Amino acid sequence: MVTPASLGGGLVPLEVGGIKPSGYVAGFQAGGNWQSGKYVGGLEIDLSAIGIKGSASASGLDNSIPPVPWSGAATDKFDLLGSARARLGYLVRPDLLVYGTGGLAWTRLEQSMESVNSAGTFAATTPTWRTGWVAGAGGQLRLWDSNWIARLEYLHYDFGKSGGTYQGFVDPNGPTGIGITKLDKAGRLTTDVVRAGIDYKFD
Repeated sequence: MVTPASLGGGLVPLEVGGIKPSGYVAGFQAGGNWQSGKYVGGLEIDLSAIGIKGSASASGLDNSIPPVPWSGAATDKFDLLGSARARLGYLVRPDLLVYGTGGLAWTRLEQSMESVNSAGTFAATTPTWRTGWVAGAGGQLRLWDSNWIARLEYLHYDFGKSGGTYQGFVDPNGPTGIGITKLDKAGRLTTDVVRAGIDYKFD
């Protein structure tokens, strides 16, 4: 969105936010279970390579005379996603387990910003590791009375504050004529994952 408020000194900002990434997840997991009657508890760790990416853009005019076109784009990209979780489930029948799960999560996030005006192009990239929490639910079905188990689950990840919204503006005193700041916003960095997989149970 274009923000009409002035920064002072004749500078007009442009804010870019509201990024909604989407993509794929592929990886592995390992863990152990303990059973008591129809109740099953366990611990699990997983690590995935992911292709979750999203971007947002905005454009407008600065307050030069005559006004100069200005545009900006911000991108969020997730490279890795992992978690260490506890699980608690109930055997609906001997071959079908439903469960809830939750624990610690981590990801590698790359945030980038590019702004363009008549003075040139400014680009910045900030890769960071983020930690947070994850919670979800799922089900497992034993296949053909074997040690192979099919799984379907939903997980919600929350990594805290989104890291801010980028704000770019024309700066006549800057070496490139472009300034950029990062604003603190109330948004959160979250992702929702639905995944299917195959497990093998070691007796």
